Amino acid sequence: LRTKNGFKAPLYLKIWSKQIKAVKANSIIAKRINNINSNNITVFNYGISDINGFDEIYLSTSHNQGHSLNVDWPERFKEVFKKREKVKIKVATLDSLFKEEIFDFIKIDIEGSETKAILGGTEFFKNNVNAIVQIEIYDWQFEATNSLLSKYYKYVYLPIVNFNQGEINIVELD
Repeated sequence: LRTKNGFKAPLYLKIWSKQIKAVKANSIIAKRINNINSNNITVFNYGISDINGFDEIYLSTSHNQGHSLNVDWPERFKEVFKKREKVKIKVATLDSLFKEEIFDFIKIDIEGSETKAILGGTEFFKNNVNAIVQIEIYDWQFEATNSLLSKYYKYVYLPIVNFNQGEINIVELD
């Protein structure tokens, strides 16, 4: 569902994906992915939420990765959002965009709006119980995210990264 700045989409296609559906709230990044000119990438210029309609996104004008629908994000990440603007964008639920589609791999990295995405994807997640779901969240987001996803997925794994030793350990959670 997300390729950070549009650079991972061609990489995923080259390595293992046959088809990519990328949802990008930031229209600049959506255009960048569209310019890849591949029949195997479909870009949806929406923010993912628990409603269909419009919302305001915070866009950092001082950092290339700063954008979020989460109103708390600019305060939480002051360095990234030192200079910012609010822009009205279209938002949609996972159910409205992909209700009938089946995915093998789902990547969600939507800067603080993960729980809203899950709440707006009840049918989506029911239809994709066999998918591998990768969600990039901070430690303090884990409990809320896990409590919502545990309705659909039996197994949860947490990667523990030790940057000093260059190791990643995968821990299965109960």
